[in-house]
Amino acid sequence: MEPTRQRKNLVLCAALALLWPVLFYQYVSDATLLTDAKITWLVLTPIVIAVNFVVTRRMLLRGIADAALFLSVGAALGLTGASILKASETVTLLEYLWLPVGIAAAIFHYRPSSADPYTRP
Repeated sequence: MEPTRQRKNLVLCAALALLWPVLFYQYVSDATLLTDAKITWLVLTPIVIAVNFVVTRRMLLRGIADAALFLSVGAALGLTGASILKASETVTLLEYLWLPVGIAAAIFHYRPSSADPYTRP
């Protein structure tokens, strides 16, 4: 299975979709458990995912949508990793379990592919 741009984006969207309910539950149960950065991520991520499903490959905004998606995954990895390194009591088991999934999605996204227009020579 050749990793096309569409497949790579789908993997990133799936990784984000796995983490979003975990943070949303934390926000609903006690909003003080989340930092402002995590709350911002929580609000923007569904928009980024929706845009990636709406914007087609031929649209001019495709590159921006791809960049926003990857930055959203990077933010999720960074915020989760920082919370773990900070030894925050607010980090849940599901966030610990999500971190390898997010890392694997990012690695898959960076995997060179001749079917991906960003990695063609």
